[in-house]
Amino acid sequence: MNFIDLPKLRNAEYLQYVKDFSGIITLNNPATLQIDAKLSAFNTKISELENLYKKALGNEKTQDLLLLDERRDNAINGIYYFLLGHSYHFESDKKQKAQLLLDNMALYGSGIARLNYQAETATLNNLIKDWENKPELNDAV
Repeated sequence: MNFIDLPKLRNAEYLQYVKDFSGIITLNNPATLQIDAKLSAFNTKISELENLYKKALGNEKTQDLLLLDERRDNAINGIYYFLLGHSYHFESDKKQKAQLLLDNMALYGSGIARLNYQAETATLNNLIKDWENKPELNDAV
């Protein structure tokens, strides 16, 4: 806790941090520490912050974006497992092509679908460029 640079935390991270901090204080008996009043005021401010943050997330497009992101995650996972399955194919040509594409995907790390929106978008754009512009990968597709 001593090494966290609070101004660099994002809103959700900061909110979680202060909630965890409050929880730790609560576990260590605030009455004994004689900070009941201050902890109560702190928890009130945390609640206010949480309510403000929830309002900021309440965009009408949020649900649509979450569904589209889940669809994209399922697509990239499906492609990975499709290729993984074909890497065991009895035809050596299909096996080699699947392995070539898997090796290229591995360059971008595992768990592409678990990346944040921006990182996942950048990774998928680079992967698509590879598959479109490198003749051996384009042929494998």
